[in-house]
Amino acid sequence: MEDDPTTNPTESALSFTVEDICGVLAEAGLACAIEPHGEKLWIVFEDRDSNLVFTVDADGHPVSAVMPPTIDDDPEFAYMIFDVFESLGWNYIQE
Repeated sequence: MEDDPTTNPTESALSFTVEDICGVLAEAGLACAIEPHGEKLWIVFEDRDSNLVFTVDADGHPVSAVMPPTIDDDPEFAYMIFDVFESLGWNYIQE
């Protein structure tokens, strides 16, 4: 992946929390954990270099997520992640 893929929630998806998203990713077989990094929350995947970086609003709901590129990016892994986001009502934007 050359660019940072970004996802943004549709209006109906704004009620999800990062914890909710982490749970759905885990149910899809993508073992992960949440780590705070300053004002952002990261979902870090077990046995992967990839992670998701969330910007959250004042109520703690994510308003965007970015998957920074890594040397070991696996396109199939990324597609699985974005399939989960799409199922939750998020849009995918290639920057």
